[in-house]
Amino acid sequence: MAARELTLSCVWLTVQGGPLVDGRCCCFGLPLSAKSSVGQSRRRKLATCDLRLYQIIEGYSQFKTHSIMSDFCRTCALRTQRSAVSALRRNTQTRSFTASTSAQKNNGMHLRHTIAPSPTDNISTAALPTFAETSSPELDDVLLQLRTKHFIPAYLNKRQRHLIFGDKFKQELENNPAYATLGEEEIPLKHIDRRSEIPARKPLVLQALRLIEENDEWRQLPSLLEGLHKARPTPDLVLQERILRKLQLNDQFPVILRSLRRSNATGLTLKNDAVLNQVLNALRETASLENWEQTRLERSLKHASELAELLESTDHGSGRKLSPNDARTRPAVIGLFLELHAVYASQYQGGKDVDGKVKAYATRFMATFNESNQVCFFLCLNINAHPFSNKSQPAETDLPEVGAPIEFLSKMSIYHGLSLASKILGGGMPDAPRANQIVQQYEQRLSTLAAALSARNPEPHSFAASSLRAWDACVR
Repeated sequence: MAARELTLSCVWLTVQGGPLVDGRCCCFGLPLSAKSSVGQSRRRKLATCDLRLYQIIEGYSQFKTHSIMSDFCRTCALRTQRSAVSALRRNTQTRSFTASTSAQKNNGMHLRHTIAPSPTDNISTAALPTFAETSSPELDDVLLQLRTKHFIPAYLNKRQRHLIFGDKFKQELENNPAYATLGEEEIPLKHIDRRSEIPARKPLVLQALRLIEENDEWRQLPSLLEGLHKARPTPDLVLQERILRKLQLNDQFPVILRSLRRSNATGLTLKNDAVLNQVLNALRETASLENWEQTRLERSLKHASELAELLESTDHGSGRKLSPNDARTRPAVIGLFLELHAVYASQYQGGKDVDGKVKAYATRFMATFNESNQVCFFLCLNINAHPFSNKSQPAETDLPEVGAPIEFLSKMSIYHGLSLASKILGGGMPDAPRANQIVQQYEQRLSTLAAALSARNPEPHSFAASSLRAWDACVR
C-alpha cells in the first residue's frame, strides 16, 4: 500500500477513536481508564510501540491497513498518522534503509522489515568493512568478533543502536527480526548485552594483529583500519604507528599505500607527523633491502611517485596551495626522494642523471633547506653531550628508544642523497659550496650517533637496529 493510503487510513483511525479489544489499548495491554495514570510505565513501553509503528510504515505496507491498525488506540493511531506523513515525504527521496521481503514469519504472514532512520538521524551510507576468509579459524573468529561487536554498532544510526542495545527490545527483535542496509549489505539487528557480550576492543585488535602477522594475512589490515576508525573517530596514533611498523618490517609497503588511498575510511593521513615519518622510513627500508636491488628500487620509485601524488591531495596535504610546514616543502621528504633517484642513477645509470630527476630534487632541496632547518637538525643531534648522560639532567641528544633513531633515519636520507647528488652532478650541483658543507657536517654528526646506537646492542627489529642497517647500506 502506498504511503498516502496508509496516511488516509491513519486519519480514519484517529477520527473513529481507534479500534479496541475488550476495552483495552492493545499496544499497551492496559484498560483505557488506567492510561492516564500509567505515567512512567507508559513511557517505558512507548519505544516498543515505536518499533511496531515502524514495522507498519516500512515493512507491512503491502497488507491491508485496517487489519494491522486494529491493535492501536486513538493516541497510537494519531502517532501513526504523523509517522506516515513523514514516510510520505521521505518517499520522494532516495533512502539508505529500505523495506524488503523475505521469509520471516509474523502473525501467519511471511514478512521482513528494515528499520528506517528518521530525517533527524545522522545517516552513514558507508559500506561496512568486510574480511576475506583466512586459513586460520582463530583469526577468522577474532575478526568476526570485531566486526559484529564493535564495527557493526558503530556503522548503525542512533535509533538502530538504541534497538540492539536496549534490553526492552530483545524479545521484540527475536519475534520480529529487523534489518539495516549498509552499502549493499543487509545486516540483521540482534540484541547485544553491553555488560557481557562486548569484548574489550584493544586486546582483540592486538590479538588480530598478531594472528595477521603469523598467517601473512596483511590484506585484512585496510579493512581493520576502516572499522577501527569508525568505532573510534579520534585516531589512536600509537596503534597506527604500531601497524605501520609491522607492515614495514614485513615488507608490505603496498598495503600502506592502499590504506593511505582510503584515508577518509581508515583515518590514516600524512598530515600527522608520526604517520608521515613512519611511511617515509618504511619506503626507504623497502628500497634499501638487498643492497638496493634494481627491481626493488624501481618499485620503490613508483611508490614514491604515488606518495607524492597523495601529498598533493587535501586528504594528506593542503591541496593546490602550500601551507606553512607543508610536507611537500620538508627537507626530510624531499631528501628521501632525492636519495632514491640519486642511488638509482649511481647504481644503474652509470652515474648519470639520465632523466634530470636528481638535479630537480637537489635544486628543490637546496631551495627549502634554510638556516632554521639546519639549526633544528643540530639541536636534535647535539654531539657535545654524551648519549648516556645523567638522567636527572637529560641532554638534548639523550637517545630515547624511538625518537632519536627516527630522526637519524630522516637525516641520513638527506646526507646520503646530497652526497650522491654532488658526485653525479659535479659542477652542475645547485649551490655546491653550501651542499658540500651540509654533507660534511651531517656525516660527522651521524657517525657519532651511529656509534652511540651501536653501543646499545639494539634488538634486531628495533628502530635503532634499522637505523644502523640503513647507515651501513649507504652508497659511498
